[in-house]
Amino acid sequence: MEEYFLHSRINDSFHFRLKNKPNSLISSFTITYIWDGTCIMSGDRGSIMWQRSFHDGPEYGFPSEKTNLEYFKEKVNIADENQNIEEWDPDAAVETLVEWLKEEEENKFKINAIKQNARWWDSYYDMIQDMNDLEIEYDEVPGFITKDTFVQKFEILKQVSPFILAEVQNN
Repeated sequence: MEEYFLHSRINDSFHFRLKNKPNSLISSFTITYIWDGTCIMSGDRGSIMWQRSFHDGPEYGFPSEKTNLEYFKEKVNIADENQNIEEWDPDAAVETLVEWLKEEEENKFKINAIKQNARWWDSYYDMIQDMNDLEIEYDEVPGFITKDTFVQKFEILKQVSPFILAEVQNN
């Protein structure tokens, strides 16, 4: 993964650049935090916003090496549930449905039907129709996976968070 350094700080905004291209704006980004616990990352790496309440001081939910991706996704959804961090994957949907159905012997027909029908799914709406036709009950729509671009942002944030927290604690 590319390494970044803190290039500059203006008030509550931190600008990062690539270590191997310190004078270039390519792949650079800015992170801004707001007093209410909202943080925004913007720039060449895309935009993302997350929010975390204060607990033991202003740590703003910046992810660390120990931060779990699913936990961070919750913080992104708290800030704005419309952020596009997941995508539907028919293979993941089939895998989840088979896992749900494998417990009961009488579900073998449903498993086979799902595996056969999955090749025709163009969207999760097609899958939902098949699930309804087969009378498969569900509380959540299966098959949504975290986008690679979100995982990349998460990894970058884990890398640069110590710089931001050190700056905040020094003030």
